Amino acid sequence: MSYRLNRMRGFGLMRIPRSAVHGAPTLSLCSIAMKNPFCCVLLACALTACGGNDDDAPVSDLPTTQPGDPAAPPSEEETPAEPEVPVDVPKTYSSFVLPVLPDTQFYSRYNRNIFLSQTQWIADHATQLQVPMVLHLGDIVDQAGQNAEWVGADAALKVLEDARISYSILPGNHDTSNWNQWDDQRTPGNEPYLTWFPRSRQASSATFGGMDSTGYNTWHTFTAQGQKFLVLALGWKPSAQTRAWANQVLADNPTLPAILTTHQLITIQDGNAIDPADDAGSGAALWNDVIAPNPQVFLTINGHYHGAAHRVQQNNAGLDVIQVLADYQMDTDGGNGYLRLMEFDLARNTIETYTFSSWLRSKPEAERSYIDALELADAPDSFTVNMDFKARFSGFNPDFAVPETAGNASFIADAKTFVDAANYVMPADPRKPAADDDDYVKVPETSAHWRFVRPSGVAAGDPVQPDAAGEIPDASGKGNPLQRQIVPTTNGITNDARLEQMVWSDSHHPFSAAKGSICMVGTREINGQPRIVNFLQTLAGAPVNDETFVSGYTVEAIVRVDDFTEAEHRWAKILAQTSRRNQVPGWRHNSEPDSSSAILGISSLKEAQWEVVPTNTADVNQAHFTNWSHELPGGTWQHIAIVNDGLNTDMYVEGVKVLRNASGGIGMGVRAGGAPWRVGAGTSGGTLHYGFNGCVNEIRMVAKALPPAQWLTARPAQP
Repeated sequence: MSYRLNRMRGFGLMRIPRSAVHGAPTLSLCSIAMKNPFCCVLLACALTACGGNDDDAPVSDLPTTQPGDPAAPPSEEETPAEPEVPVDVPKTYSSFVLPVLPDTQFYSRYNRNIFLSQTQWIADHATQLQVPMVLHLGDIVDQAGQNAEWVGADAALKVLEDARISYSILPGNHDTSNWNQWDDQRTPGNEPYLTWFPRSRQASSATFGGMDSTGYNTWHTFTAQGQKFLVLALGWKPSAQTRAWANQVLADNPTLPAILTTHQLITIQDGNAIDPADDAGSGAALWNDVIAPNPQVFLTINGHYHGAAHRVQQNNAGLDVIQVLADYQMDTDGGNGYLRLMEFDLARNTIETYTFSSWLRSKPEAERSYIDALELADAPDSFTVNMDFKARFSGFNPDFAVPETAGNASFIADAKTFVDAANYVMPADPRKPAADDDDYVKVPETSAHWRFVRPSGVAAGDPVQPDAAGEIPDASGKGNPLQRQIVPTTNGITNDARLEQMVWSDSHHPFSAAKGSICMVGTREINGQPRIVNFLQTLAGAPVNDETFVSGYTVEAIVRVDDFTEAEHRWAKILAQTSRRNQVPGWRHNSEPDSSSAILGISSLKEAQWEVVPTNTADVNQAHFTNWSHELPGGTWQHIAIVNDGLNTDMYVEGVKVLRNASGGIGMGVRAGGAPWRVGAGTSGGTLHYGFNGCVNEIRMVAKALPPAQWLTARPAQP
């Protein structure tokens, strides 16, 4: 519910709900005024016939009158003088709210202050929001074997404990020593989770009901709006033993509506909630053995899969089960401090979800980016679903009661006043579209620059011709053209590349001056089908082939990832040096010695990955250095910049610095005499592999670190 603040003569602020959920009884502004003599004068002064002008449109859907309200308005003679203090309509609620903490792993690893901001926000507002308990979805830490991460997570969760706020918690895959083991197969002494969150600690929550024998699974109960609810918190890979235990908990509490939290259950594809194909955490077993057979389970909440989605499924009895996914770890700073509030309005039969950041307001304005939204106000992050609670629960709890009258207030509306998004300053995107194809910053230290704009006389959709016929010139003027190569086999491995699988396109990044791209098909072998690798390559003897960039570098790639699936497209290469790691002078490691010495690619999780063997590999005794982005959105142009200042390497995506960067690597190692660069493919053991599936707008390699004002998405400074 949102509010409008109306300032009227001499009265300061009067807060009135703009609207309530459909179905609630309504009052006009006049009827509100009649309930309060002060308001009558207010409205008489400010409105004409209770209508007002366009700026004071009618406010509808207000709650019914309260006991003791006057039956008629006071007479004009009885109206007292205007008060000197604001007048508020008393708030009533027919709901309760549960905060949800999605995967906090990167906060624990990289910036525990963000995790602390989440729990502190809850602690600061739990009383006003009447929070019965908090739900954590697992992946508390990123590396289970790193004690410092547990220390950070411990400090954040102690904020809730010190405030006497109950919470449920469960281990995700990153919280366990072996992701492949069922929970009853783990050796307790090897599991830090059990040390940091033993029964004694979890039992201190007032909501705690019990724990299973493994120590990874718990149940809780809480009471809200006069009704009692059950929470089942089940950890990563719940075994048959655990699922039987969960069923027994439900059987022992047969009248309680149940919320099931776990780490892995539903995933997201093309914006839709679906069942995961891999089912690594055995969400399917949970559905089949616990959720579907038990009418009590009306809501499931999980993390693990990056993004947000929800759906409504029917259980074995044909009853609705709302399933919700939330995991923001791939957002800026490992999640930007986003947490959720879920409000259950028992009178209005709705579950409303609101997602916002507890962190960004404390981030200095100078450090905020144009994507640092304080709240995620739209679906799939914030949304409302319907559920007739009394009807849904009638089969196992015919006495379940809901408030007779819908409240006139909402806890989420109250939370929004605390968040105060209207007074949050988010910078505008500083980039501007190019005026023409020459409207970009030229840098003298550019080593190679490829702009994939279709030549005159070539139509969009035409194939890129192989060899010299389809040559891509080097816009730097340094003599590093690219030519397409179609190679049917390497080392006896079939490559099913065909001419029509790499074509010219007019699509391009909105802030690129290069008004075109090439789009290519690329896949791994799958279901017995051969790999498809379409690529371009620099010519032998090209100057960029043996450049090592020891004074620093900036690599920019403007790309679009299309139709990504992990099975077909994981570890695809956008740009790759064909030198092998074991050919770089001084390299002496066993980590994939036949892989490319430098690559910009797409990981199995659709992250941008920059991985390089530096020229100082012998000195640092490290096989390679790697930067990782968040998960890239599919089907949209992304500008990726890798900036090395001579020692430190930072990655930026769409102008925003990523969380996971590298330090200590100097330059790019190549074999003696150099080797060609490839666009759209890599190698494994000298065999063509890792074909990129998508489009490339521009690639530029510069022999120094560039600031954002000199990137391809920037415009030249005006004289």
